[in-house]
Amino acid sequence: MAKPPVMVGDFNVDGRADLVTVESGGTESLVFVWPGKREGVFSRRLLSRVPPLDARLLLKGDFNRDGKPDLAAANPGGSEIVLLTGMGDGTFRSGPPLDIEKGSEGSYKTDYVGAGDFDGDKIPDLLVRRTATLNDPQEWKVYHGNGDGDFGQ
Repeated sequence: MAKPPVMVGDFNVDGRADLVTVESGGTESLVFVWPGKREGVFSRRLLSRVPPLDARLLLKGDFNRDGKPDLAAANPGGSEIVLLTGMGDGTFRSGPPLDIEKGSEGSYKTDYVGAGDFDGDKIPDLLVRRTATLNDPQEWKVYHGNGDGDFGQ
């Protein structure tokens, strides 16, 4: 069984690096934040319960531009991107998922997510690699951020 990835960032906005791990299964995922201490130790876990997500496709960014790190990941079926808004205290709140639209030959499955400013407007966008479940070829799609945590085509 593969170990879940570890994401590094200042998730409680205290100026120190924290760790995030995700345990997925069933009807929810558990997001754990391990706050960093001065001594280089990571201590007590802060827990957020969120919709199911694929921890292998986890990324961070400030998608709503509030200065607090947010997370995004594909759901286990790969048909949606789950957006998790960072509250600034090491916890996250899930918002409405971003649906990955259907292709001409069937549904797409997400197998890669990335973030960047792909249109030059200084607002983070999401890059998604979609693989068709039937005959459509694999393709890359940019979902443009609007600055409040929502994304459009």
